[in-house]
Order: sequence, then C-alpha cells, then structure tokens
Amino acid sequence: LDDGVRDAAGRLTIFGLTGWDAGLAALYDPSMSGLHLSPPEVLLGKMVGADLLMESAKTRFSGTKEFIFKHALIRDVAYAMVGDEMKRHLHGRAAEWLESVGEDAATVAHHYDLGKRHDVAAKHWEVAARRALATNSLADAASMSERALAFADDKPTAFARAAVLEEAQSRLDARGSERDTAIQAMRENVFDE
Repeated sequence: LDDGVRDAAGRLTIFGLTGWDAGLAALYDPSMSGLHLSPPEVLLGKMVGADLLMESAKTRFSGTKEFIFKHALIRDVAYAMVGDEMKRHLHGRAAEWLESVGEDAATVAHHYDLGKRHDVAAKHWEVAARRALATNSLADAASMSERALAFADDKPTAFARAAVLEEAQSRLDARGSERDTAIQAMRENVFDE
C-alpha cells in the first residue's frame, strides 16, 4: 500500500472494526487541504481493493458509507502502527464527529477519554450513566457515574454525579460498601445546605 492508504487505514482503525467515509474525512485536519491528499472515497476504494475492508450494505449513520475491516487482526496491526500522540489526537476528533452524528454517549465518552479530554468525556459519561440507570443496567450506570464523578469540576456537578452513583449502588446492593463511597462523595460536595 502507498503511504496515503496506510495512513488512512491507521486513521480508520480509530473507530474500531467499523468506520465511515465521513468519519475518515473528519479525522484529517482542514489545514492539510493544501497538501495533495486523495479523497476518502479513493482511499477507502484502495483498501477494499487490497482486501482490507468490505463495504457494508447498511450504514449506521445516514449520508455515510460504512466499511468493516475484514479481520480484527488487520485492524489491530494497523492501529498499532499509529503513534500514541496521533492516536490521542484522532480519538478526540473521532469523538467530535461521532457526537455530531448522534452516536450514543458512552461511545463518545470512550473516545474523548482515549483522546485525554476527560472533562468533556465526563459530561458524556454522566449522560450515559443516567441512561443506563433508566434501563436498569445498574453495573454500567455505577461504573459510568464513577468515571463522570472523577472529573467533576464543581460541587453541584459532583453532587449530581454522586447521586447517580449512589442510586445505582443502592439498587445493586443497598448494604454494599460501594454505596458508602457515593454517600461520602455527596457529603463532600454539598453546595446548598
């Protein structure tokens, strides 16, 4: 593969085993437009031709084409070739794009975390925790609200996130020691007596 296609394959791995043409385009900096870059559809076509990807008959996001790596090992090798600093940058851009197309909050939060943008991720973890709590996914709600609580930047936010954690823990096991941690976090973040 030429350098441009290898670079595009590495970028596409940021999404996981499945990626999108519009998502790949979003991973390139607008400042690179002066360079001679092949359009994403050309790069994706070359990857399909090289038997790395296959185009999905359906797509998750309207107005996009969805591509799937033919084998997880191919994706893992391509992902390993991307430098750590570049991965951090690309995960942040992927989170922004996924958020713009309406992806679920947990996936967006995960990408923001991998992009080391924990403060933004925490907001999405809180949304995901509330949704998990509403659907009775209590263990998920607890772990997501813990992630959100870890990066609360003020007392009202911390208290609200601790309350979600406490509710998830109390519904899991009302007498569990994990519930005490949530209650203590609520005590520490009381902002209006």
